[in-house]
Amino acid sequence: MKRDELFSIAEGILRLSDSPADVVIFYNNYIFQRFANSFIHQPTYEENINIGIRIREDNRVSVVWTNSVEREKLGDIVRKAKQLLKEEEFVFEMKKKEIPVSEFSYDEFEIDFEKSANIIKEVIKIGRDYKAFGNFYSGFQHILLLSSDGFEGYNKVSINNLTINYINASSAWSQYSSYKFSDILENYENIAKDCLNKAILNENPSEIEPGKYPVILSSLALNDILKLINYYALSSKKYYEGTSPFAGKLNQKLFSDKLNLYEEPLNRNLFTTTFDFEGNIKENFPVIENGVLKNIALNNKYSKLLNLQNNASANIPFSDYPIFLHLHLKGGDKSLNDIIGETERGILVNRIWYVNLVEPMSLTITGMTRDGLFLIENGKIKCGLKNMRFTQSFISALNNIEVISKDEKIIVDTNFYEFFPIGSILPDVKFSEFQFISKTEF
Repeated sequence: MKRDELFSIAEGILRLSDSPADVVIFYNNYIFQRFANSFIHQPTYEENINIGIRIREDNRVSVVWTNSVEREKLGDIVRKAKQLLKEEEFVFEMKKKEIPVSEFSYDEFEIDFEKSANIIKEVIKIGRDYKAFGNFYSGFQHILLLSSDGFEGYNKVSINNLTINYINASSAWSQYSSYKFSDILENYENIAKDCLNKAILNENPSEIEPGKYPVILSSLALNDILKLINYYALSSKKYYEGTSPFAGKLNQKLFSDKLNLYEEPLNRNLFTTTFDFEGNIKENFPVIENGVLKNIALNNKYSKLLNLQNNASANIPFSDYPIFLHLHLKGGDKSLNDIIGETERGILVNRIWYVNLVEPMSLTITGMTRDGLFLIENGKIKCGLKNMRFTQSFISALNNIEVISKDEKIIVDTNFYEFFPIGSILPDVKFSEFQFISKTEF
């Protein structure tokens, strides 16, 4: 389907409603190939349309979803929506706005199973004696937002995401994402070789006692931490309810001077989006600047309740949970190798999982390391380490940033839900003190 076809569907839905209405359409077209034990076992192709319809009558609202484009069924859906109207405290119109012209994060390439499979075959070969696991996601998405009040928004993105997990007696994980298919072709060999080197370094791991150590979190590990901070601390819903550790602390210095975090919806590498799902216009802005909390994620409702300027962060359709989706943590001026070379004794964490929030007001987070944990001694990686559990306050950790690498990577959430790809640009960060509370036998 093309842009005009999608607008035609949305306009038809608006004509079916005798009440003010808003329509959002997600049209996906992609291949997904999963591989395990060094062979492709799940090649899939999907073409799907997901349509959300919101009906408004005064202070009553209802939302319904469908993947049908048949006029008769759409009529039934609209009538059903009228029967489901419920009162809401805040109901906002989506009036026409001038959307700034911006380049789409879109690369016109052919979806090709054979080309994608050949990349996976090469990844398997590079892994040698290691069993190769992972997946390759490649395709396109079109997003349309149309309101009977006059707002019209359209966006299209392409996404390519390669995940590699080599497993034998040890394991390692690497991933690479880009809206350009050509970037995958140019970089997959280096990504696979990097993953293999981590797996080899991680063979025959030693163990160390739990305790506090200088720790380097890779961009991959840091992404899981940032996701929790984003959801539990940076949303204005939590801020307004007083359950965010940042509540009442806007424009206060909370972290190290080295911490500079930005929301960049106009960054092409982060899947450019020029509008949110309430019809507000997006722009880039600081979230944390030199350690000072400058902004939280706001939508219409919470900008009104908090008397703050809206920053167009209604990023979940027809939801009142504003959140950032295009975070960029600015890098420093040293490479990861330089940081390792300056570390007398410390630990390098490649990846984490089972990550959970323990105590929100101190941002205490717990989780396990996996797929690469390494001991650094005298400026070199000495050996792999058996996995450990950490429990760490990130209010404290983010005040103890020793150095940030200049090596920034795009990390796309491999479990992003079907609405749209979610990515962050992150460096590696060294903390002067990081708490491990227990060790494992693997």
